[in-house]
Amino acid sequence: MNLSDVYIDIDEAKRLSGFSSRSIRDYIKRGEFAATMPRGRCGGWHIVRQSFLDWWGYRNASTANRTTVPTRKRRAA
Repeated sequence: MNLSDVYIDIDEAKRLSGFSSRSIRDYIKRGEFAATMPRGRCGGWHIVRQSFLDWWGYRNASTANRTTVPTRKRRAA
């Protein structure tokens, strides 16, 4: 298993999601998905790929308009 199979960087997360670097860092700080900074501030973020993909899938599903409002039955006059 390659390290790139487990982790992605912020540039890859930007490409996958369309969010800016700042937004990705804000989501990391809020704990939206798992990430680590193994070499300190100079090394950058390593985002756990599966955690990010799960978060992104949930985020897309929660904003999609997939529910319909049931129609009301008309009353007989």
